Amino acid sequence: MSVYLDPPLTDLQFIGQYDSEALALERTLRDADQQRRAQARRNKQIVLNDSAAKNLRLCLLKCLEDLMVLDPVFASGKNVEEKIWNLVFYNYIEELRGAIRKAQAERDASLHAAALSKLRSHLDTATNFYQTSMLTLTSCCESSLITCGVAVYKEHKEHKDQDRMDVHQEQQSNESVRLGVIHKCLVSLGDISRYREIHNSGDAKKWHISRAYYRKAIQLVPDNGKPFSQLAILSSYSKADLEVIYWYCLSLVNAVPHSVTRENIAAFHSIYAKAEKDRSATLLPEATTAFFAFHRLAFNPKEATASNVMVPFAKVTDLVDHAAVPTSSNVLPQWFKMTVPVLIATYHDLDQSFDRTEQSNIRHAIRILEVYATAMLFRLLTVSLNVVVDFWSVNEVDVSALASGKAVPPMLEHLATASIIAIWLESNMNVFVLFGKYVKTFKEGQDVLQLTLSNLARQLAIFANAVSAFADMDGSTECLPEDVELLGMTPLRNYYSNLTSDSMQSMLNDNIAPNGALLARIARIASFAKTLADDERVDMFRFHESDGTFEVVDETSKKRGLHKLMKALATERLKDQVTTLEQNITKLKEQALPMVVFDAECYVRATSLVKKWITGGRCMVIVPLDVIDQLDYMKKGTEKHNAKAREAIRFLEQRFRYKSPFLRAQKDDEVAVSWNRHVGQLTDNSVVVPKHMRSMVACLDWYRNNVAPAPTDENDVTFALVSEDDILTQVASAYGAAIGSGADARDKSILSLIMIE
Repeated sequence: MSVYLDPPLTDLQFIGQYDSEALALERTLRDADQQRRAQARRNKQIVLNDSAAKNLRLCLLKCLEDLMVLDPVFASGKNVEEKIWNLVFYNYIEELRGAIRKAQAERDASLHAAALSKLRSHLDTATNFYQTSMLTLTSCCESSLITCGVAVYKEHKEHKDQDRMDVHQEQQSNESVRLGVIHKCLVSLGDISRYREIHNSGDAKKWHISRAYYRKAIQLVPDNGKPFSQLAILSSYSKADLEVIYWYCLSLVNAVPHSVTRENIAAFHSIYAKAEKDRSATLLPEATTAFFAFHRLAFNPKEATASNVMVPFAKVTDLVDHAAVPTSSNVLPQWFKMTVPVLIATYHDLDQSFDRTEQSNIRHAIRILEVYATAMLFRLLTVSLNVVVDFWSVNEVDVSALASGKAVPPMLEHLATASIIAIWLESNMNVFVLFGKYVKTFKEGQDVLQLTLSNLARQLAIFANAVSAFADMDGSTECLPEDVELLGMTPLRNYYSNLTSDSMQSMLNDNIAPNGALLARIARIASFAKTLADDERVDMFRFHESDGTFEVVDETSKKRGLHKLMKALATERLKDQVTTLEQNITKLKEQALPMVVFDAECYVRATSLVKKWITGGRCMVIVPLDVIDQLDYMKKGTEKHNAKAREAIRFLEQRFRYKSPFLRAQKDDEVAVSWNRHVGQLTDNSVVVPKHMRSMVACLDWYRNNVAPAPTDENDVTFALVSEDDILTQVASAYGAAIGSGADARDKSILSLIMIE
């Protein structure tokens, strides 16, 4: 007798089988829940002990869990995670919470104890499931969760090339799906912990556990608005009203906003307007109340007019001005930390609303609100920069010493939110065009609004001129602590997509500000100043190439410029004398610093380190014409060293443009005497120099003999060459240059370690 065995099921057949079983169990569970609720209504009694429903939930959970592990992509398409949460856990949680509320209302101690016991047991089951699922899914990921999260975030650039093919597309898709499931597990664990604390009889609520789950979910997947919305709910428990709006707004402008966020914001404003204010948990309570009045109007453009919008705007800016004193240095930056993202989110939401509506009166109201939101951001940025500059002035801070990036006075906390405003404005320069266009149409408040822009321009010019000697005017691509919560904001996404993956991973893993955080913030603001000055649509802020300074171009400045021109013409006959005097002064300043020359390879192999030398202010860096020629040759190509050469050229061009006092380019006439073309010597008794090195050696010889300061003693180093080229270093040493290797560029103490011949 022959025995026929069924062939083993394939993975695809297993998936189909699990899917069919899950659908059948879903229908059965829904029917059972409906029957139980109907029975409870008929008998006016809550049914807590339903073993059949419990078994159905467990069977459905097992089936959906197998489906999720077997094929995460298929499970995601079937919304398996949501089914697990809603059908297996959430619906029964709400049923039990309803029973607890009923027991409390009726003072039924027996029902309350039974329902609470069931709820705790059910929450324990849910916690175990989600923690186990996270461990299983994490073990399937080839890299750490943070690394995977950053990779997925970078893939989803707003302007991503849709036609780009990736050989790892399928694998990345699976990683992305697993990460999404882990994200939902974290949010669910946060909700479970929150429910547990709500029904905890103790006075001290442990909200920090839920908060930690939500924050971890945000770190892994910034492009999902639900955990932001859940954090807003947590903040509402402690009556931290500004935090509530902050988190809701971050959810609202997320790439995937939570579905109930808009309704929750409307409900918040409705309750806040009627409730008696408990301001114990609120920063700057009066300013916050006025800020909420403005935000409520921005959320309801139909109610907005130029008059009623101007009132809260004026109150907020006035209160902020009064708070901008050293005694409130810790309070104001914290207040700015939350209000600035809210204003950016508000502007973005208004812009979306403008595109969605065709009603002229609503569109006009939206533009009014956008103008005032922009003006408020202008004012907050002006205040922050003013506080920082005043602090530098009062405390006689050597601004150039900030290039070290080490000592960070407390008042410089203002730079964090100032840099956020700066990157948003730089990414949305059209804001200035709209602001200028619509302010002119205002019958009231026009002067005040225009003043906010001119004040910002003046303060920005002062700040940019103070830092241009060492700041990276092209901005920074480092991820900073203030960025972590804002990575999911659509209005900032273009900028954040360009952050380096390494800095994002480091920041998300450790949440510790990098050593260069201060310089990165300054660079962001400086880059905004540069972009604003270069934008032809904004004619009131310019960079003057002649003297290397930023200036405000208003009527007063134009009159001042005309007066300056007339004065210059009247003193034209003294021009030669003045020029000579300036050159002498410059030469004296240069002679106060030791001089260092890097060869082209140093600029390519240690670009970031050479940048620190140039901006550090501890030496004068000389750039030979030969180095510029070599970098120009090396920049051509697609290899890594070609890109580094291009980066070095851009940096040098920037530093020369902004008149860095620590950088000097070799001029055509700054060379030694003519070479003996036959033997390659400068003099009859000097070392023979290979032809390709003569330009560099001639530069070294000229600067050493004509510009470099004389050493004060035998240990004093006043002129040095840094190079990995053994032949060049031997030749240069023979001509009197102290020699350091490329490795020495990593430590500025080289000047005390190497000696001139």
